[in-house]
Amino acid sequence: MVLLGVFIFTVAFYTLCHGAAQQATATTSYEVDTQIAVQALTPTVFLTATGGGEISGTVEFGVEANVSTVRLFLENTPLYYERDDNGEVPPIPLNRGAGVIIETQDAVPRSHIANYEKDGELVSDLPSLQTETVTFTSQQGYIFSQRLQVTISWTQNEQILPAGTYTGKMRLTCLVEPPNM
Repeated sequence: MVLLGVFIFTVAFYTLCHGAAQQATATTSYEVDTQIAVQALTPTVFLTATGGGEISGTVEFGVEANVSTVRLFLENTPLYYERDDNGEVPPIPLNRGAGVIIETQDAVPRSHIANYEKDGELVSDLPSLQTETVTFTSQQGYIFSQRLQVTISWTQNEQILPAGTYTGKMRLTCLVEPPNM
């Protein structure tokens, strides 16, 4: 009996000094959806040209995504005479052969000429041409936070155009995919 009492006392003393413990581990997780934001940083660009030839302009877009790779394309319209209610003044056409120059700050590729590929959707009720889809990968790690400079050109074939304002539209569409899990 004394031996049993000593054993119980020893176990109780050990438990008090060292504690009895068991452990369990649980895992928590939080899913972050793929997100992207696109903004025209220069929503209006004023173009100037004298006589015939090429007219070009550069628009800056901001693209923020929580993934490193972004695919994008542009839809651009010819330049239309604003006071032409009857459609008598032909629009100034896009320079199809020049494509669209897209430049980034810190992505690969740094610069790319996106060729016009097909007719695009209407942009503010105006017919457009759509470029090929181009993939850019950020060198910033897991995010894409870039300012894109997009240069578009038009060809003025008419020697004399009515004086006034000619306007066109451009739309940047960016696509992202969820990262591989």
